[in-house]
Amino acid sequence: MSELTVGVVASTRAWRSELQAHIRNHVAGVRMIVLREPRALLDEAFDVVVIDDVASLLNRLTIRKLRQRGIAIVGVYDPDEDDGAGGRRLAELGVDVTVPASASAEELLDQIALLGPAAAFHDEVQEYLDHLEPTTSPTGAEAGQGGPRLMAVTGVTGGPAGVEVAAAVATVLAGRGERVIVVDVNEVDPTLARSLAFALEPNLLSALDALRHGSGVGADPLAVRSPGASGTVTWDAIVGLANTADWDQLRDADLLRLLEELRGRWDRVVAVTGPHLEELGALGPGRFDATRATLGAADAIVGVAPATRLGILSWLDWAANVTDLCGPRALWAALECVPRSPFKQAELDAALRANVAPEQLGGVWFLPADPRVEEAAWQAAPLRRGPFFRSVADMVAVLAPAPARRRRPGRAAPRLVGA
Repeated sequence: MSELTVGVVASTRAWRSELQAHIRNHVAGVRMIVLREPRALLDEAFDVVVIDDVASLLNRLTIRKLRQRGIAIVGVYDPDEDDGAGGRRLAELGVDVTVPASASAEELLDQIALLGPAAAFHDEVQEYLDHLEPTTSPTGAEAGQGGPRLMAVTGVTGGPAGVEVAAAVATVLAGRGERVIVVDVNEVDPTLARSLAFALEPNLLSALDALRHGSGVGADPLAVRSPGASGTVTWDAIVGLANTADWDQLRDADLLRLLEELRGRWDRVVAVTGPHLEELGALGPGRFDATRATLGAADAIVGVAPATRLGILSWLDWAANVTDLCGPRALWAALECVPRSPFKQAELDAALRANVAPEQLGGVWFLPADPRVEEAAWQAAPLRRGPFFRSVADMVAVLAPAPARRRRPGRAAPRLVGA
């Protein structure tokens, strides 16, 4: 067997200790490293990484980063748990091979060896996969008919800006007959419920709990807004944490599973994410893992910032952090309260384009100051008209072009998905 370095994500299942004992007692030329921290998974140099379907480190972003480094991935699952759903999830996330946890340590090592340096065809296969799955996120027409299915919207300086734009995006999409759901995953300042006077319960934790226990998201449709809210919401919603102190109950693996479920059941998922991306986790959940995981899974990312010099600088800092996290991909800039002066608008546009590579800037959109935005916020109602709304509609037309086929003649009353 060729010299092989294998990273094995710590697991309480028996396969991990059995594999470790087998390599230690019977196999030469294999170096096995047990990974207990997220950083070690991406910092160490491996030929193959072995991960199981319940590992908290398992998500699309991690898989993508490992693939970018040419590391093969073996996924282990329990075939007796949920009728082997873990194996299907691993395959959907893009691991190279799945192995049941019931396999012997020798059988598992055989699969690992097939993906290691001795596999002469691996580089060719990886090159083909990279061709099929480019690291740059497709946007607009490049994503094919209809564009991205999961859009993340971030107010890069905090506050309600991200929710305002996300709600307007959802209203535009729903207005053309698509089924849309908005999810507030902002673990620092969840404002979707408060902005539109939705009930705080059930919420994101309720949806995760429902999914965890197999009842399914949306099994019990609930009113999406409280009786005090005005206006009609034409999209579904999962509101954010009722208490931000509960952030440590969010697990990125569970959240990514939820997003996959929503992506499969709704035409569009619009996720409101937080402004912070620092990796502050140790052995437990990371402080901003919900935002990090969502951005990693998103097909398109929109950063909302004030149309000021400081707003541009904040957007550039945020964009650099997103690029460090997700790799090169196109990001969209939505600038609020843009001055009317064409000269000042040109200066703002030039400031962005001078500091961002053309392939990493999907587009710049100017969202004008509009008293209707403040009025809608005062009434806890979704915005439906005015210059701001029209500008968001123009952005959506490019970012997520309408499918040429099918228009739903009607839809059921909106509901909040949860327990």
